Amino acid sequence: METITIEINNKRNASNFAALAKNLKYVKSVRFGNNNEQQPLTDDDWARPGRPATEAELETRINEYDTDEGRYTSQEVRMFAKEELAKYRANK
Repeated sequence: METITIEINNKRNASNFAALAKNLKYVKSVRFGNNNEQQPLTDDDWARPGRPATEAELETRINEYDTDEGRYTSQEVRMFAKEELAKYRANK
């Protein structure tokens, strides 16, 4: 699915265009919005292309990673990968 953004000169014309677009078979949804009204990114949005994150959102994400206790170090990941590769090779 692809998303497009269209800027229209006034609200009345935007309503008319939206009514037209809603009747097209291949249009899944039509939403009104203002580019100045950006919602904060959700967890799902971080892996998707779209608008750039604001400084506040980046700081929030960095702080979340800093306080997350469930992460592995790169050394732990390497050791795990080596062990799994050895098991795979032994069973091959």
